[in-house]
Amino acid sequence: APVTPPGAIEAASASPENDSLSGSSGCETVYADTDRDRWALVISNQGYTASVGPLANTHLDNQRLGDALQVTGFNVIQCRDIGALETRNALSQFAREIDQQIDVSADPVAFFYYSGHGINLGGRNYMVPVDMPDINETTIETYGVGFDEVLNRIWFPNESTSFAVFDACRNVYGGSKGLQPIVAHASGAGLFQAFATAPGKVAADNGYYSEALSSVLPEAGLRAEIVFNRVQDVVAERTGFTQIPFNNDGIAGEFYFVEP
Repeated sequence: APVTPPGAIEAASASPENDSLSGSSGCETVYADTDRDRWALVISNQGYTASVGPLANTHLDNQRLGDALQVTGFNVIQCRDIGALETRNALSQFAREIDQQIDVSADPVAFFYYSGHGINLGGRNYMVPVDMPDINETTIETYGVGFDEVLNRIWFPNESTSFAVFDACRNVYGGSKGLQPIVAHASGAGLFQAFATAPGKVAADNGYYSEALSSVLPEAGLRAEIVFNRVQDVVAERTGFTQIPFNNDGIAGEFYFVEP
């Protein structure tokens, strides 16, 4: 069957006036009271077709992280059940906000979080948007949004501090053995990558990772690497070490979500 191009089946955009995060799909922005140099993009997809496989807890992940990030001073763009075109549009908006802060000589912080299906195909990791009709090589390459696309939009080497958190890999396609770390950016200055499970492993749709991260993130006086290491320990112990998060720290110096 022919593949419908991305964007032809777009999720309807929501506005703050008519959308609650537990209701319709789309994106909304919640602004921090003071700061404009901390920006987060939080995406959750769960309303997939039967062929792809709907999920149950990703919008709760979205709400948890959105709340925790707002508490720590982030302006948060929250998106739920969005298609490929909307995903790229949200990434573009996010990148513009960070770039504007660099233009005014700020020291911006970018935080990206994705909860939903993730697939590795041919050594490349993809987020699965909700308008992917089914899972095969053609639809993955047509609809999938590569993790590398995300990093290319949110990471400004030596000009920002960036976090990319992938709470994904809830299915395995074909010969794929789960998600892999993005090694091309492993030593990138100012970039912290976090995965909800170890390379080559699959994470359950249990909300454990978002629950741990949203709980630890607002604690005062914890360096970023300590935050994610604690999350790693909590999730590993809670799952009997069947799900062990993976971190790749490229941040030089000390960064605190909440200062001591």
